Amino acid sequence: MSARQHFKKSVKLREQHPLSSGEYKLREANSHFERFLEEVNILADCRRKKIPMRGRCTNGDHPKWLKDLPAETIPYYLGYYLLPAINALDKDGVPVSKIKQSLPFFEQIIENLLDRCDDAYNLIKKRIDFEYELWDQDDSVLIPLLDTCFWLVEVALDMLPPPKKPFCSNLTEVTD
Repeated sequence: MSARQHFKKSVKLREQHPLSSGEYKLREANSHFERFLEEVNILADCRRKKIPMRGRCTNGDHPKWLKDLPAETIPYYLGYYLLPAINALDKDGVPVSKIKQSLPFFEQIIENLLDRCDDAYNLIKKRIDFEYELWDQDDSVLIPLLDTCFWLVEVALDMLPPPKKPFCSNLTEVTD
């Protein structure tokens, strides 16, 4: 199944569970992307140090997890968390007109990202060593995908109105 198919499947799944707010789901997505990036960096660091790869997954599980990241995981979080959260930002004070105006931008970036996910998966699906060899050169096909996810969340969160400052109406002057 392609990244786009996984994405569409997760969008349909989210439709069964509408969001009451977008901000918290964006922050939750960001937390997941952060955990994924941390895991890739841990594994890459182990590889560069020539020590057994140990992260959150076992030594035997990490090749499958790495391959699933662009094929299934990132598309899932884009479709189940990110895009629906952007659509729900009106519940957090973002004008609907601003959301509608911004939506084509986000959809285009997501479409591009899904293509890049498929490309990354095709590079590593049969030979995960391709990614490992890139790590040896401080490069990666996976890390730029996650960086784009972080950026998308940040751009979406920037749409939120500034937090309201508390107002104290009972200020008194203190004198000695």
